[in-house]
Amino acid sequence: MNKLTKLNKLKNALAKFVAILELDPNCQWTKGFKSDLSRCEELIQNGYTADDLRSLSSSITYVFKGMGSFNDYGPGIYHPETGRYSPIPGTENFDKIKNEVFDLAILLRAIEPTA
Repeated sequence: MNKLTKLNKLKNALAKFVAILELDPNCQWTKGFKSDLSRCEELIQNGYTADDLRSLSSSITYVFKGMGSFNDYGPGIYHPETGRYSPIPGTENFDKIKNEVFDLAILLRAIEPTA
């Protein structure tokens, strides 16, 4: 898979992901992923360098590291009566899309073989 194909796949995954995150008005991560989506679209339209792709990849994957990171987030509604969270309707594919975005961002860093 070439870089442009990877970038297009990432754009599509990010668009789905942002749509899911926007279902949670309290999500602190939406703005950053929207920015990554805009950057992705810009690179597809205007061209990119290897540094541009590494920078985009790092911007996406950075938030997955450490305590208090995006890995600790799940789109849910807290119910004080039960002390539990339930998923926000429409977020059923959250984990699948989250993993897809992360994996595609990592793939942007991969060095393509020369023929």
